[in-house]
Amino acid sequence: MKAILIKELRNFFNSPSTYLIIGFFLSITGLIIWIFPDPAPNILSSGIANLSNFFELVPLLLLLLTPLLTMGVISEEKKSKTIELILTKPINEKNIIIAKFLACLIYIIITFLPTLIYVFCINDLSKENLDIAQIVTGYFGLLLISSFFISIGIFYSALSKKQIIAFILTFITILFMVEGVEMIKKMEVLEFLSLFSVNERFEGFKKGIIDIKDIMFFMSMTFLFIFVSIEILKER
Repeated sequence: MKAILIKELRNFFNSPSTYLIIGFFLSITGLIIWIFPDPAPNILSSGIANLSNFFELVPLLLLLLTPLLTMGVISEEKKSKTIELILTKPINEKNIIIAKFLACLIYIIITFLPTLIYVFCINDLSKENLDIAQIVTGYFGLLLISSFFISIGIFYSALSKKQIIAFILTFITILFMVEGVEMIKKMEVLEFLSLFSVNERFEGFKKGIIDIKDIMFFMSMTFLFIFVSIEILKER
């Protein structure tokens, strides 16, 4: 599993597109926090030092970032037949899926790391100290969301040999989880679907509140998609 993890990370960080994506992510989050007035007043215009804009924006950016990151992790291996070669080695389907999942999660963590500079800058500008516990909780929530989205992307990548199909299906599913469920809630139909609302589950984390039910939701859904991906790979 270690060899596959290292291989995936090397593939990610040997690609120029990786640095373009990270640069895009940092540019957009920086503009939203410091310059743009939406989705909430920016720090410079409002004089309020917090990361609320950042935590509102990142799930939407993951909507695009995650499908790009995961669409080829299994489908490309299937298309090029390298998955058969990998499985001739002393490694099983579970190790392959977990290694690829961890590689994608490490990529996301590395993408998040430079955003910590926002925390230090805002803390220096603020007359009052930031609520560090709230910020840590917010980042923890983002990691749970990222894990969930990555598992969805790996599931569709295992399901299809075509990267574009995996991208589209991942994008649509995450879009439904982030925005679609909210629209259905407003229509007051199929209200049980609110249980799958990523925004609603993330709301507590943004406020510095950790609810074990929300943690269990993200972890159980992540494990479910990973488990199904392993089973799909076994049926290759």
